[in-house]
Amino acid sequence: MTIRLGVRQKLLLLLFLLNLTSAAAYSFLSYTALHDAQMEGIDARLQAAAYGTLKITSRAYHDRIVDEDSVPEAEYLAMMTRLNEFAVMTGMTYVYTYMPHGDGFVTTATNATEEELAKKTFDRFFHQYDASDLMKEAVAKREIRYENLKDEYGTFRSVYIPFTTESGKIFIAGADLPIDFVNKKTQEVVVLSVAIGVASFTLFFIVAGMVLGRIIQPLIALTGHTRSLASNNFQVDPCTREALRDIRRSRGDEVGELARAMSTMLTQLEAYIEDLKETTAAKERVEGELSAARDIQMGILPRDFPAFPERAEFDLHAVMEPAKSVGGDLYDFFLMDEDHLLFLVGDVSGKGVPAALFMAVAKTLFKGSAVRPGDSVSTIMHQVNLTLARENPSELFITAFVGVLNLRTGEVEYCDAGHDAPFIMHADGKVERVTKVPGLALCVYEEFEYRVGKLRLTPGDRLVLFTDGVTEAHNPTADVFGFDRVAAAIREAGPGASPSTITGTLHQAVTTFADGAEQSDDITILVLEFRGPG
Repeated sequence: MTIRLGVRQKLLLLLFLLNLTSAAAYSFLSYTALHDAQMEGIDARLQAAAYGTLKITSRAYHDRIVDEDSVPEAEYLAMMTRLNEFAVMTGMTYVYTYMPHGDGFVTTATNATEEELAKKTFDRFFHQYDASDLMKEAVAKREIRYENLKDEYGTFRSVYIPFTTESGKIFIAGADLPIDFVNKKTQEVVVLSVAIGVASFTLFFIVAGMVLGRIIQPLIALTGHTRSLASNNFQVDPCTREALRDIRRSRGDEVGELARAMSTMLTQLEAYIEDLKETTAAKERVEGELSAARDIQMGILPRDFPAFPERAEFDLHAVMEPAKSVGGDLYDFFLMDEDHLLFLVGDVSGKGVPAALFMAVAKTLFKGSAVRPGDSVSTIMHQVNLTLARENPSELFITAFVGVLNLRTGEVEYCDAGHDAPFIMHADGKVERVTKVPGLALCVYEEFEYRVGKLRLTPGDRLVLFTDGVTEAHNPTADVFGFDRVAAAIREAGPGASPSTITGTLHQAVTTFADGAEQSDDITILVLEFRGPG
């Protein structure tokens, strides 16, 4: 009596053997996960050691370093002694700090091994250090970086954590830890996994050879055709179609059904590949256009600073970071005549391409409307609002703060179109909000008459304008940055800070607060400093 088995029953025998291979793969993956967990623990130790190094050395210590004479040798050696004790307690090989100087890095604090102490080969203060690319990247991006280094003494894992002093100097705190034991353990696991895999394959091969060729060969043929399909970039050749047709005709069981399903799949796959090619080409065109749009948008904003190096009465600086490829924030500044500087910050409702186009139109209109001498800021706002409202089929609107600074007197006349009021940092370091003047956003009502507010800047005062991408920036726990943190970041820059320092400090404060959370809105900051007439 002949027992006829379906493909399902026949494959059960093979699946039993495949379980051995799966078990080996699972074991390997488990050990890999263990290795990763060990590395996470090592990275945590490294981070803790780096932060401990910061506590020992302090930001104030690094703040006073300007050259090789900034720290006496006795103080440096005392610092080295403390770091030696800390390295022994934490199991670190090295703990250290480095500071960018010129085109490279210099040693500012480090421990030393017993051999280096005995031979006096340890790094001296302000010694030029050959920094790795990852260390440079940690400074450039203000982000933690990890690195594996190998030398004659073994393999080490290092961490580089950037910190900023009160005056804005950047330095790196780091630590090194040997990890040869982790690599050794991983190699042992890999060898064991390979041995299990080889044994499983051998067993599978012996048992599979015992199975009737009639059961195995069609599946092998189908597998071969599938592999050839992948190697040929999913182009179906006539030989594959003929082989599938033969299998369908000769087999009435599940193998035949599989061949029929595969034939259908190939037909659908060909159609899908053609659609995918068209979709990919279209996506590449769109991405290329968005990239060009971003370049164009950033190109129409003033980006060369100092913008007016020949004018001693004022200085300014601005940054804009879109939330998407292109954004809807805008800023601008230009001299209306020899004695009057117009400046503005605005935010178009929405994001993306429509907002970017509307932003470009608004920027152009502001510059075009401020050409007649003697026009007040209210007149300029009225003209821009009227023109934008009449040509606004998408019903967008713009919040804006626009001001005109009299370079002789320091008087500022401004209009507020529903925008956040800026801050003033006085020459003595006091920070306060500008009195808000009520006003509608542009494009809400054509005939709206904008009220004019006035304030007077004294030499050394700085006006800090921003969009709600700053105040409404959020962190992973959904907390918002808010106005209090804006004021704190401005104070942190210090009374004598330049406009570029203030924009950098405020932007870095927002980035640090966000802690990796997705940017929800465009971020724009403009700082104007009045230095006095002439």
